[in-house]
Amino acid sequence: MVRRQYSRIEFTPGIPAQAPQTSASLVDTVVPVQGHRDQLYVFFGGRYLEIKIDDNPNDNSVNGGARTIPSGWKSLEKVGFDIVDAAVVVPGNTNQLYFFELKGWPNLVEAGFDAINAIVESPSGEDVYYVFCGDKYAKIKIDTSRKDTLNLSTRLISSGWKTLDGWA
Repeated sequence: MVRRQYSRIEFTPGIPAQAPQTSASLVDTVVPVQGHRDQLYVFFGGRYLEIKIDDNPNDNSVNGGARTIPSGWKSLEKVGFDIVDAAVVVPGNTNQLYFFELKGWPNLVEAGFDAINAIVESPSGEDVYYVFCGDKYAKIKIDTSRKDTLNLSTRLISSGWKTLDGWA
């Protein structure tokens, strides 16, 4: 049986323990730090950074260096995450996030996804999200009863998102 890999996490105050500083090469996802309009968590591989952003990109700074996900996100470690493919703020709840890891989404794997590049809430709300991978997308509904569904079969971005024609 394949476990679904997304987890709803409640923010808690405090800064995680510091780990040795390393650089991020490929960014998997970026989410806001709860309560700080000028700070972001940047996830890459099995690590993350907490950064402070400024209007002048040269003034951006890293808070404490790169950390492993288990060192600062015990709740993610507890549910089996070793990497984070994507994350979004839970609609209507600024202190919670949905985290995603592809291997826990058999519907997306069966639909031909080999990664989750991005996920964004549908304007319709109702816990419906667009999931993107390469030149494809699908629509999913997150059900709090843990019976998530694929609402739309995989389609090419160029055919379903005419506004992105020529870009994807």
